[in-house]
Amino acid sequence: MMQAIFPALRRCLGGLSLSAGVLAFAALASFNIGCQGQKDGENKVSGSVTLNGKPVDGIVTFVYADGKEFMAPTNPDGSYTVINTPPGQAKVAIKAKPGAASSGPLIPTKDTPTKDAPQTMTTSGVAPPQKYQNVATSNLTYEVTKGKQQKDFPLQ
Repeated sequence: MMQAIFPALRRCLGGLSLSAGVLAFAALASFNIGCQGQKDGENKVSGSVTLNGKPVDGIVTFVYADGKEFMAPTNPDGSYTVINTPPGQAKVAIKAKPGAASSGPLIPTKDTPTKDAPQTMTTSGVAPPQKYQNVATSNLTYEVTKGKQQKDFPLQ
């Protein structure tokens, strides 16, 4: 009877026996069902980070009491989205991106093309002040709840 129910499965599995094929099919089906049950980004915190009204070029970092960190880089306009944040109280730091240049004109080097290059190049935003780069000194906190939420960080 199994051979009549699963002829297409048998053709796809080639040399495998029918019982091995059914077992493989069941394993794949349960994996697929398990993946569909996950909701990536169920808890999501979005917002913007500015310094005196200018977008900040940094990494928004939520640090929980257990030491786990959830982070996301800011976009050129200062916006960010941290996904899969667990509900609860988090301390927040706005860290500088590794290797980020300060805002303002960049000085050309021997590796920088100068022909047809603009006279002034700037980064996508201002670097976060040192005080905001560590949760111990930032004084920024946020209570994450379930679902999507909005939290802006206007730095001074």
